[in-house]
Amino acid sequence: NNQPAPIVGRVCMNHTILDVTDIPHARIGNEVLLVGDDPLVNVYTFAQLIGNNNPREVLVNIHPHIKRLVV
Repeated sequence: NNQPAPIVGRVCMNHTILDVTDIPHARIGNEVLLVGDDPLVNVYTFAQLIGNNNPREVLVNIHPHIKRLVV
């Protein structure tokens, strides 16, 4: 619903739990943006959050079973 949601618990393999309590109309099956152009979800910020200075490494380590849409 075009709102950020905090990650709760541990990220494990290709599963992540997000707290969508405060997001109205959030439902199972909604699309989730992991990496994009927004400063909150760009690959550089994501790399810094996990302590990695190489954003390319972040991208290649996303499991191949995760659906990708390149625009």
